[in-house]
Amino acid sequence: MEPRDPRQVVPHSHSAQNRILEHKFKTEDLEQENTWKSMCLVMDKRAVQYFTQVMAIFSVMVLCIYKLATDPSCEAQQVYTGLLTLVIGILAPAPSFK
Repeated sequence: MEPRDPRQVVPHSHSAQNRILEHKFKTEDLEQENTWKSMCLVMDKRAVQYFTQVMAIFSVMVLCIYKLATDPSCEAQQVYTGLLTLVIGILAPAPSFK
């Protein structure tokens, strides 16, 4: 019979059961942290935040492009050009060398 390594975890030992329970609790905590639950819906919090941000940015861009196309005043166009440039600057990744 080979000598047992003291670092090896026996599946039926108390330490193994504790580790299994700790892992289960951590995964449940992460699952609850990233979900929003309602009466009839369960949604991923990260997805809802992402799509809300995308829709807000898209609507600002569409408004700016519409106003730039229809407004003949140069003063008003400066505001929408600046806002459109800001939104594009937020979305565009910074250039980098690889």
